[in-house]
Amino acid sequence: MWVLLSRRLRMWAAAAILLPVSRAVLHRIAERQARRRPDTLRAKGLRRADQALARRTRGSR
Repeated sequence: MWVLLSRRLRMWAAAAILLPVSRAVLHRIAERQARRRPDTLRAKGLRRADQALARRTRGSR
């Protein structure tokens, strides 16, 4: 079935599913890390990545 769809449509469908799911997982990990140790480099990096994905999934650039 996927073979019959154009490459652009397959990429759009994959992004429409994977970006929100990965953002939800990343958000949960970032929140958990921020609760444990909010000032670590890992927590800050996860927060930045979460914000970047949030902007991307909402459509604002």
